[in-house]
Amino acid sequence: MFPPWISVFLTSLLAVPLIYAVDKLSLAREPLWILIIGVVSLLIVGLVCYFVTAGSQRKVDPVIYVFSFCTFSSCVDLFVGLEADGFVSGFMGFYFREGEPYLKTPYASLISWLDGTLHYVLCIAAIYQYVHGKSYRELGLLWAGSIGHSMLVFMPGNLLGISMVKWSVFLNVPWMVLPFYAAVKLLTDGERNNSQRNILTRKTAWQLILESFFAVWFIGAILLAYFRGIAVLGSKLDVFREYIMHVEPYLMDTNQYGKMQAIVYMFHFLPVYVACLYALYCPVQTWVSDLSILHAGAAINAQFGYIGSAIHPRTPQEFRIPMTSSSVWFWLINLSLLLVPQLFALYCNYGKNKTLSVMKKSGKKIS
Repeated sequence: MFPPWISVFLTSLLAVPLIYAVDKLSLAREPLWILIIGVVSLLIVGLVCYFVTAGSQRKVDPVIYVFSFCTFSSCVDLFVGLEADGFVSGFMGFYFREGEPYLKTPYASLISWLDGTLHYVLCIAAIYQYVHGKSYRELGLLWAGSIGHSMLVFMPGNLLGISMVKWSVFLNVPWMVLPFYAAVKLLTDGERNNSQRNILTRKTAWQLILESFFAVWFIGAILLAYFRGIAVLGSKLDVFREYIMHVEPYLMDTNQYGKMQAIVYMFHFLPVYVACLYALYCPVQTWVSDLSILHAGAAINAQFGYIGSAIHPRTPQEFRIPMTSSSVWFWLINLSLLLVPQLFALYCNYGKNKTLSVMKKSGKKIS
C-alpha cells in the first residue's frame, strides 16, 4: 500500500480523465447541469480523499483532509490555466462556455496556474510532513493565506466584472470556507504549543537595521494602500488619475480584478501592516510569526495575479504596464509588495525556539 501522501497525489490525478470525460457529455452544455455534476464530483472526491488519507492512521488532523481534498481542485485548476493560455485543449472548453466564463480572463488563468503549482505542492508537502511526524503548520498557514486571499479578490471581481455569472459560481463556495477553517484550526492548535511561536526582539545591530527597514517599509505600504484604494474608488483629484494612467493602468481593467486588489490592500492588508508595525515597536508578540506567514502567502497570490495580469498578452493594451520611464515605479512598488512580506516572514520565524527559550529564561512576559 502506498503512503498516504502518494495515494493523495495519485487520487488528484483522477481530475484529468474526469474533466476530459465531462467535456464530452451533452449534459455539460447546460449551466445548471454543470453545477449538479460539479457538486456530485466534489462529494465523491471528498469521500475518496477521506478514505485515502485516513489509511491506517487512527486519528487524522481535519486540516489534512482539507489539503487532500484541495489537491484535486489544484489539478483541475492547472488544466484551467493550461487551456486558458492555449497550451492544451479539450479539457475545459465546456466549462469556459457554460460554467465560469471569467476563468479565461488573464487574472483567473494566473491564479489557476498558482493553484495548480504552488498550492498543489504545499498541500502534498504538508501531508508528507504530517505522515512523517513533522510540523506542517507553516506550510498550512502559507497555503491558507494565499488561497484565502484569492477568494477575496476573485469572487467580488467575478460579480463586478464584464463576464457573465452562471450557476457554477457556487462551486467556489468550498474554497471560500476551507482556507479560513484551516487557518483558524492551525492558529488555535498552535496556541497550545508556545514552543512553536516566535517573538520579535532587538538584540544585535543587524536586527535593529532590519527592523528599521521593515518599519519604514510598512509605513510606506500603509500610505500606498490608502492611496491606491482612494484612486480606484473614483477620486477626482488629478494626482490619483495621473498615477493610474501612467503607473498602474491595470487598476482600471474592466474585469475589475485590479480594482478589487487595491480595495483588498486598503481594507485587509493595511490593518496587517499596522499590526506588524505594532509588533516591531512593542516586542515580545508571539502572534506576529503566524500573521507574517499568512501575509506572505496572501502577498504571493496578490502580486503574482496582479503583476502577471498587468503584462499578460490577453490584457487590453491600455491596461498593461506603460512602456515608458514610469514603468520603473510599477516594478519597484509591486516587486517590493511581493518580496518584503516574504523577508519579514523569514525574519519573524528564524530561530524561533532559541529566541523563545532566551525570553523565558530572562523572565520577560510573553504576549
